[in-house]
Amino acid sequence: MTDYTTISKIFEKYPERDIDYLSDTFETSILTLLYLKEKNSLNKNLKERYDRAIKCLELMKWQKDNRWWESLEPEVRSYYQLKNHSCMLLRLNDFIQGLEKLLKRKVDLNEFLSDNSEALLEAEVEDCWEMYNLKIKIFSLVSKILHPKFNFFSWMN
Repeated sequence: MTDYTTISKIFEKYPERDIDYLSDTFETSILTLLYLKEKNSLNKNLKERYDRAIKCLELMKWQKDNRWWESLEPEVRSYYQLKNHSCMLLRLNDFIQGLEKLLKRKVDLNEFLSDNSEALLEAEVEDCWEMYNLKIKIFSLVSKILHPKFNFFSWMN
């Protein structure tokens, strides 16, 4: 029997769409984990998943309106994921593909293994991110000049 009061408390704390997103990403029911925690029924195996889910839900809450993990642009998702590496909100495959698109080169997992190579990767990503944003600003300006009634950013949301 489902306890709707407990579920209501959970949704007051964390938005349903964030719980659904994490459930898809983690391929496990986050709502079930939260419910079991509220009922003090988490076993040792589920505790680690619960801790990881809470960490991610708190990051999502902290991000407020910057819901970068929902962006249609893989470059945007991967850039912000790299900046927020305390919690993985993207699947590893999607993260790597977005970085490769942003950097316009192959990314090897070994680049994350040492502090030195990770620092080099982060610096390269920052440079490419600046260029990416510059291209968007130029494209937006050109589209406003060519099509003044077209709202460039309307299709990005």
